[in-house]
Amino acid sequence: MLATIAAATSDVLVIGGTGLMGAPTAARLLEAGRRVVIMSRGKTQGQGTNGRRPTTPAGAEMLLCDRDDEDAFVAALCSPDCPRVIVDFTAMKPSQVQSVRRAHEKLPLAHYIFVSTNMAYPGGVERMDVSATDGRIAEKSARLGSASEAPCNYGGNKLKCEALLHRYAAAAPPLRSTVVRPPAVVGAGCDPRHKKLQRLWHEKLQRLVLGLPPLPETKACPPAERPGRRFRVACADDVAQVIARVVDRPPPPTHASAQRQDGGASEAYEAFNVASGGPQGYDLDDYVAALAAALGRPVPEVPEAPEMRNYEKQGVLDTTRAEEELGFVPTQMSEWMAATVAWHAPLLDGCS
Repeated sequence: MLATIAAATSDVLVIGGTGLMGAPTAARLLEAGRRVVIMSRGKTQGQGTNGRRPTTPAGAEMLLCDRDDEDAFVAALCSPDCPRVIVDFTAMKPSQVQSVRRAHEKLPLAHYIFVSTNMAYPGGVERMDVSATDGRIAEKSARLGSASEAPCNYGGNKLKCEALLHRYAAAAPPLRSTVVRPPAVVGAGCDPRHKKLQRLWHEKLQRLVLGLPPLPETKACPPAERPGRRFRVACADDVAQVIARVVDRPPPPTHASAQRQDGGASEAYEAFNVASGGPQGYDLDDYVAALAAALGRPVPEVPEAPEMRNYEKQGVLDTTRAEEELGFVPTQMSEWMAATVAWHAPLLDGCS
């Protein structure tokens, strides 16, 4: 016999709750009156190690555990006091989702929320670029059936994780899971360690508007397959908004087994896009103009250099489903740009 669920389903474990998306998610859940436990590897590892990290929300409990120690991770999830609702920001490979499944078989989880990426869509898996997709990208575009042939890169591994969850939803005992797919995420709390890798695209554009020279590239950046295309990014608070609404979503009836439009095996599996701004997205000129307005600077000409135009690879995610089923309201760019600019200002102050 499987052990019964011990912790209240109003409790939530946030794995990676000290990062860009995790900290505002934990804060929203606490504001809703939930008990929140944050699992982290501690100050010596993880996001924010080499720079400022977002403020850990007051009232959250801390659980130190390295998920790469699989036995310790499973034991932590099977503790009677561990929340049975999990929000997972840090799972990056199938073996980490398999560890969650192991824990679920020992002590059932009520709900597992997996934070994936828009790079699980066609183009992202192959080239980290979904710009070739015409129109808005809906959840059903994910090709879960081809996950086994996907390369073991960022998008491919996330797709493999999703395919496992799709299968676990129909297995015994079924694991109720929700996948959340954001594009590139911006906001207060971006990790400064990525400056070395030149992966912090907002920071690149903020340097451009400030008239600072670009930092040297560490590797070649291929251009977007469809340069000049419109795109959407997600502010961290919107990711938190969607996840908090998913956590509040009541569980499906135990008898539900209808096929979902997003390719889910049953009501125990679902996926939602999350992105900010209007449904048609914006182009890079729009983005830079909003950034310049937040800085009070003249709008510079956006260079054609591929390393400055990564956002064009993000595509335009369709968030209709989250808006209609969850009541998600995307934040407009002018609202979140100021917070993002303010966060980066100290990092760039005095740079040349």
